[in-house]
Amino acid sequence: MALQKRMLLIPALPIMALTLCGVLAANARFIYRHPFHPEVEFELKGNGGPRLVLNETAADPPRIVVEGGTLYDFGAMDPSSSGAHEFVIRNEGAGPLKISDGGTSCKCTVAEIAKSTIEPGEQSTVKVEFHTGRDKVYFQTITLNTNDPLQKSIRLQIRGEITVLIGAEPAAINFGRLVPTESLPPAKTLVFSQKLRDLRVLGVESSVEGAEWRTEEAAQDALAPHEALGGFWMHFTPPPTTKFKPGTFTVVHQVKVEGVNAEGQLCEEVVRVGYGGQLTRRFTVYGKAIDATGLINLGNVPEGQAKRARLIVKIRDPEPQLDNVRIQTTPSFVKASWERKGEDMYLLDLEVPENAPVGNVSNRTIGSVELLLDHERIEHQRFPLEFDVIPRGN
Repeated sequence: MALQKRMLLIPALPIMALTLCGVLAANARFIYRHPFHPEVEFELKGNGGPRLVLNETAADPPRIVVEGGTLYDFGAMDPSSSGAHEFVIRNEGAGPLKISDGGTSCKCTVAEIAKSTIEPGEQSTVKVEFHTGRDKVYFQTITLNTNDPLQKSIRLQIRGEITVLIGAEPAAINFGRLVPTESLPPAKTLVFSQKLRDLRVLGVESSVEGAEWRTEEAAQDALAPHEALGGFWMHFTPPPTTKFKPGTFTVVHQVKVEGVNAEGQLCEEVVRVGYGGQLTRRFTVYGKAIDATGLINLGNVPEGQAKRARLIVKIRDPEPQLDNVRIQTTPSFVKASWERKGEDMYLLDLEVPENAPVGNVSNRTIGSVELLLDHERIEHQRFPLEFDVIPRGN
């Protein structure tokens, strides 16, 4: 049996046994099998004093070595290109080494094992074939399962920097939170290429009407940080906020670009650039009685007692006047009033009267408050209504 020098974590059990061995019996013998490495046994002998003996129960174990390391860096790589690299696997142990494919981190990476059983002193290869995308960094891993007792699996890694055929920086601009009365600021992005020179725009398709654009030649100091051969600034003038509905909005421009490659050929590419943000509602209601979904809940109303709730309405529009507002409530005995408190602020008061009948009113049945508005950009507003008139004595 070949003697192997191994450094393993020894659990507390054999150490305790070693102590007891010296105390209780001069010739005591304990055998402990390591839970994580079953091929290794720890034998405690008391002859001549306790001592620890490491036994390899697996005869002639293999040892896997990857020649040149487990990481291969391709350096600069062309976008959407294919390639391959062979890792050399050596067996520097005393027994046969078995390796098998444990999977890859991406379907675009394929591992091919030349020889799955490697005799002591011999070697095999693992061929890795790949196809790059257009991301700036390419990084993938390949897992090999082995019968090396100290390396049950190893990870082979390949990486590279993908050159940019056509790109934009920034590719997307976030304007953040905006109110409908604001105008979107102009947007500016750098369109560049690390493979093409003499770039020019052939056309732009926008996801929204009314967006304007123009180009400006980019100076070398703008292109240098991107190691670009050519590029230009693209300026966008967004349409007015009236083009967008409340909530998250995104404008995407498909920019068709022509450039000259290293062989002097004209190439056409398309780059996506855009901008967006969060547009607040033109009509927003605040108050304790209304939740985020727009449900007005007046809670429990004791029979014979009135209950009131006040809501604040904020208008965000170039024309915030809402003077001719008609209110319809269901059930009709619910009272409602509308009062202007500022240029763009209003009060909506609701009341369940003293003579309201006992029973439950919910948005699932007939409860609602509807505001009929005479405004060019603000639609009628309808809010579900809930309350429960509780009988006396309950």
